[in-house]
Amino acid sequence: ERPHQGPGKTAALAKTATLATHGAPTPGNLLLQQLELAQIQHRDANLTALAAIGPRKKRPLESG
Repeated sequence: ERPHQGPGKTAALAKTATLATHGAPTPGNLLLQQLELAQIQHRDANLTALAAIGPRKKRPLESG
């Protein structure tokens, strides 16, 4: 089961699709798309790793 990814990935993919439908992409747009995809993949990898690690341990309450 994959962790919830929020609106970020969907919004980024919609933005990429919008860029792709408006004529031939410029080299600048291609670089932005590649950067955006790399960021999405990095975020997805981080979320997957955190999900595999599990929840944080609770700290014991300090007395004194």
